[in-house]
Amino acid sequence: QVQWPFGHGLSYATFDYADLKLSSTKLQYKAFGQDRSNIDKTLTITVNVKNTGSVPGSETVLFFTFDESRYVTPEHKRLRSFDKIYLEPGEVKTVTATISADDLNFQSIGPHDDSHPVLQNGMTFRVGIGATVDCRDNSNNEVCSDVITIDTGDDYNAACDWACKLWIEESK
Repeated sequence: QVQWPFGHGLSYATFDYADLKLSSTKLQYKAFGQDRSNIDKTLTITVNVKNTGSVPGSETVLFFTFDESRYVTPEHKRLRSFDKIYLEPGEVKTVTATISADDLNFQSIGPHDDSHPVLQNGMTFRVGIGATVDCRDNSNNEVCSDVITIDTGDDYNAACDWACKLWIEESK
């Protein structure tokens, strides 16, 4: 257990998070060269933040992902986005973040291959808001989202997808 978690700060103001919403619980990804025109490529997350204290204050709203299932998981908690806001006492602001399937790629792990980003069809994850949140332990927490599933389709092959991207970049 760390003494001061990432995002921990001293403030005289207190903040409350509510109404976490997702644009979808399915995020689609198609391999390079496949038709990507009619798919949900990004996930939009919104949360309302309220200053519940008696003094004005700033809050850094942190958006994390927590993998539920993946054949290789690099870290259990990964910062995906953040926004710093200033609120007067009693003021409420809606904070929005966007995550794409490309943002969820991670470097594959193996003895000869540590440079190819990989997604897994059917991978599931949750989004959690705030420095101390852990959606693995308490997924019913109001700052933890419903499960989100990655759909890459049956034809997706991470190695082929990455090779196509490199080939096109080199041919320019």
